[in-house]
Amino acid sequence: MEKLSVFGIIHKFRKPIVVSLVIWSLFVPVVDGIIVQRDRNRNMLYGELFWSRGFGVYDLTDEDLNNTIPNVPEDHLLTDVLNVTYEYPIITLMFFAGIALIEPGVYGPHYLANWILILVSHMSMVFFVYLSQDYWNKKWYRQIFGAYYCFGLFLTVGFAKIEPFVDLLFLISIYFLREKKYVQANILLGLAFQTKLYPAYAYPFFFLSNPTASIAFLLTAGSLTLPLIFAGVSNESLVAHLLNSSSYSDIITNPFYIGWIFENPLSILAPLTLFIAFLYCVLETKRWRGIPIIQPKFRIQEPMAVLLYLIPLGLVFLSWVLIWYYAWFITAILLFEREVNAEKYRYILIGFVAAHIVGVIVNPGYFLTGPLEELLSHFK
Repeated sequence: MEKLSVFGIIHKFRKPIVVSLVIWSLFVPVVDGIIVQRDRNRNMLYGELFWSRGFGVYDLTDEDLNNTIPNVPEDHLLTDVLNVTYEYPIITLMFFAGIALIEPGVYGPHYLANWILILVSHMSMVFFVYLSQDYWNKKWYRQIFGAYYCFGLFLTVGFAKIEPFVDLLFLISIYFLREKKYVQANILLGLAFQTKLYPAYAYPFFFLSNPTASIAFLLTAGSLTLPLIFAGVSNESLVAHLLNSSSYSDIITNPFYIGWIFENPLSILAPLTLFIAFLYCVLETKRWRGIPIIQPKFRIQEPMAVLLYLIPLGLVFLSWVLIWYYAWFITAILLFEREVNAEKYRYILIGFVAAHIVGVIVNPGYFLTGPLEELLSHFK
């Protein structure tokens, strides 16, 4: 079958794309009446303040915001959950600052942010489908795309998260990588990284594809930190997040966080569940009564495929992990050279869900109080 261009994809699926766009958009005000979209509101607030405070907004905590803006709505602050400075990279700040030029960022509702991200999410899905044309007739691919679609709905209609824009940049970088336009690929990867950090997991793959061109990633990512350096501000909250610092949050939201074993030895079962998913990816399996059983025989020889399976396990070392973090790794299936390796990757995605459930089961007293209470605070 002849492969379609990006515009060919849009033309082929134009009807479902339009229907999806309309339905998602209509649900925005409905969902906004149910869910407190605190992250969206806070991003819009910082975006508006950028035009008067510049990059100095990175030093403003929720308490500062409350003292700066008269009668700032409570749902624009994280005071009851976290009291941290702005923690997103510079492109995310610029994204919401741009929207704040059109729609005021201090007071809601901020439907425009949702609608723009809905459009961006569908653009991301178009690129996802374009880059995965070899898998269209595969059941496992349809399952993964279905999960990607649902996460897109959740992240745009429900919370207006920046992930769809990150994915769009990331997917375009993969497109350039396949076209052997390595400099452009690394520049786009650097832009995606400076929107939200998670695309960095693909950097080793980009580096091995062309070590010289991978310098473009470092230059792009590095140059976008210069405005913060010149402004004399830092991204302390982001660093605190990565280091599991209590200054970011004293709540552990990750059910398979490895640190739980010091409180409850049974907690090892949760990260172990994710590790078993990794073994399903790299070892041979043999079916017994329809159930795949792991065999003590290494299945693959490609080091990069093993690395792509291994990287998601890094989440076990982070105490603050939210459910939509799992969506960060869906696009990784497009980095595998062999279809069988891409197909096996679904075990990692299933492993996230299984490890999450196991973690809650072995620590029910904690997760049914603190994190659950925090989750319920997002509903009106």
